[in-house]
Amino acid sequence: ERADSAYDMDGGLDSFSQSIDDFAAKAENFAQKNNLAISPFDYDVFCKEESFEGKNAPSERFGEGGLLEQYDAEHPLSNEIDRRTTSSHFSVGYKNEDHLWRQIKIMTVLTPAIYAAFASSPPTVEVTLNGQKNILPKTKAEKMKAQGQDIDIEKQLLVPRARLWTLSDPDRTGIDENLAQMIFSKDASLNDYINIILNKDCISLGTNNSLSTTFKEHTKNGKGITLEDYMKHVSTLWYDVRIDLLRLEMRAAGNAPWKSKAIGALMTAILLDDALMKRVEICIDNMDLNAQDILQAREDVAHKGLKTPMGEKGDIGSLLKAVTKIAGHSKLSKHQAQYLKPLIQILDSGLSDSDVLASMEAELKGDYSCFLNLPYTDLKPLIAMQKDGTLQKILSQNNVKKMPVKIQGLKK
Repeated sequence: ERADSAYDMDGGLDSFSQSIDDFAAKAENFAQKNNLAISPFDYDVFCKEESFEGKNAPSERFGEGGLLEQYDAEHPLSNEIDRRTTSSHFSVGYKNEDHLWRQIKIMTVLTPAIYAAFASSPPTVEVTLNGQKNILPKTKAEKMKAQGQDIDIEKQLLVPRARLWTLSDPDRTGIDENLAQMIFSKDASLNDYINIILNKDCISLGTNNSLSTTFKEHTKNGKGITLEDYMKHVSTLWYDVRIDLLRLEMRAAGNAPWKSKAIGALMTAILLDDALMKRVEICIDNMDLNAQDILQAREDVAHKGLKTPMGEKGDIGSLLKAVTKIAGHSKLSKHQAQYLKPLIQILDSGLSDSDVLASMEAELKGDYSCFLNLPYTDLKPLIAMQKDGTLQKILSQNNVKKMPVKIQGLKK
């Protein structure tokens, strides 16, 4: 089951946090009643690969019409995006167009770091299977290779979500190259960004056999083009940072409750508090980045995680750490520090959830289900238990799938 829930921020971060907790409790209850051995909050690549059923292909998600079915046929991985990866799509409003453009620039630069810090995927690998690029659990790929299937295992991924999107369609996902250039241009504005959107091929309109007609061309040639048509067009551009008519949307964070709260606390602090926003802009300026630095970091984050270089002066982990420190000065919520705490601990350790799970690969033997979505704070005891052999002993005596999701059960 999938629940699409939008949480209203009108009551502030604290009421938002309560909404997340309420939804998490309902989801966990549903999982227990239906004997689900997976985390109900976050499903990357391998999770629910066999059991998750939903509307996956663009033509199913956005309704029939236009060229969506043709697009599905030409981009097979796009048909599985909803089934194989889900994110917290966190949105914030803006005061005016200049404010929105500043938000877009900041979040685009931070995108690789947010992918890495909020990652919660166990070891997965990029493969070429029967001539097609794909992403699979490492154990599954190795088993297929041992069976003699036509599969080449290419590299291990810490953030498969980041790679899966770009594999599905690099022209409509990730960070647009033109946008990356605009971020570092003093003359660029929101109008230039909108022109990128208008000049993208439109797959939600038209009945001819071409996927190469832009939305702008449709407005010139067609009659009756509506605002609803524009919104559907925007919805078929799966960029990491996206805007609709009312808000900016960040799509790279994971979906566990602590992640939803942390990304909410981070984004509201640095995007809605003008003084903090200016400090973040200065922090980014001091790194002397360029468009290629951002694009390269977005490409590398899938397999390098928090250690992905960002320009010549640092990496994405150190950048996000500095920005999160700035966010900690926000007065938007009395619990602001509490919401950011798991993120800070991950950045201080330099290890995302994925790094820890990858280090336990031998002990867990490919079954990571009960450890997903635990912040580094909860995973940290596992590292000590791994070193002294306790973890291996516990796992040899218990079925991993029956172990409690909360790490306190393991400690006892």
